[in-house]
Amino acid sequence: MSQTVSLPRLLVQVIVGFIIYGILFFVPAGTLEWMEAWIFLSITFLYVMVVILYFWRKDPTILSSRTKVKPEKGFDTIFIVISVIAFFSMFLITAFGVNPALSDLFQWSDFKVPLSLEIIGFGGIFLAFIVIFFVMRENVYASKRIEVQEGQKVISTGPNAYVRHPMYIGFIIMTICFPIALGSFLAVPPAILVITLIVIRATYEEKALIEELEGYKEYKEKVRYRLIPKIW
Repeated sequence: MSQTVSLPRLLVQVIVGFIIYGILFFVPAGTLEWMEAWIFLSITFLYVMVVILYFWRKDPTILSSRTKVKPEKGFDTIFIVISVIAFFSMFLITAFGVNPALSDLFQWSDFKVPLSLEIIGFGGIFLAFIVIFFVMRENVYASKRIEVQEGQKVISTGPNAYVRHPMYIGFIIMTICFPIALGSFLAVPPAILVITLIVIRATYEEKALIEELEGYKEYKEKVRYRLIPKIW
């Protein structure tokens, strides 16, 4: 049985995590005058706090299971390593793009995203957060790992009534919108790499669910699309 996570301890971990994110943004940027980064960190922090407080009131054991660190294995290990490298690359590229000492030297300003697209990028991130929240609310078995949990059942309601892996849709939207919102076209290639890994991971997860989760084959016949309704 999952133990209840300590809310104060979890909140401290979140704050420390965002301090680290801030360092990753602003140290390479060489300046604190980076409005896009402040906006991103602010809306992400508010979203995380809303999610934590919501699930704390609904069922604290859900937070415990989702924040517990477990050893990765198989493809998950490869996925985590490459994804971390790619995400770190996106952080660095977007930050270097606003660094006064580097942007002019390498003419990175030529790859600056227009303000109108940045706004669309932030809108996409907000949409991704909504999708991820509703998936988490509907599917208590949603996990960071490819695994079938003890007592797990097929979830066919909410977003899962339309596609079999709606959580990945949220991650894909957020990943491609991140470099756009932060203002750098140069950070799009690492984002595409992450999205490619997500698609591959969905394929691996599908195989595991078919083999190990009772009722998933029937669910697959009912909900035909993995990620994109009417397409795939």
